[in-house]
Amino acid sequence: MTERTFRILAYIIVLAVVISLAISNVMLRRRLDVALRARTVGSDGMFHVGDDMPSFNARDRADHVVRIGGVSDHQRVFIFVLSGCDSCEKVLSSVSANPGANTAIVSILPPQPSAEAKKAPPSVPIYFVEDFGPLRAHARHFPQILRVTEAGKVAEVCASYKTCLDHSMTSASPAL
Repeated sequence: MTERTFRILAYIIVLAVVISLAISNVMLRRRLDVALRARTVGSDGMFHVGDDMPSFNARDRADHVVRIGGVSDHQRVFIFVLSGCDSCEKVLSSVSANPGANTAIVSILPPQPSAEAKKAPPSVPIYFVEDFGPLRAHARHFPQILRVTEAGKVAEVCASYKTCLDHSMTSASPAL
């Protein structure tokens, strides 16, 4: 074997190793990407249609700890708000103008003399999150207005309170 043939063969072997490493790298990155996506469902900080509404502890207006969310005997509209959020205050004004049955306001901040408590009509329960753990992946953007089925699944993420209220009155819970 001549020196020239040896060099060509060495280059071919090095090139084959580099190509196989590049292919292996691409395949591993794809597997990692799939694994990370599966691990971070809901990591955008919002609820999505089909998500489970977790059960969580919250305080009501009377300062009693109650467990809300999860499975229920009726559809509900949950409105997640944050104190000091201008968009949240607009939603609360719309709730005050037209309070609906089975509507609950959930404030992410503890119960203080808050704007939420003052704006929410007495007929609409307001809860202050006691145990943020179950909501951590979903409740980071506000307001969120959700229609939740009896099975505890998010049936609709609404653009407005009126939309969710209208749909909760006119539609049966879809099987999700």
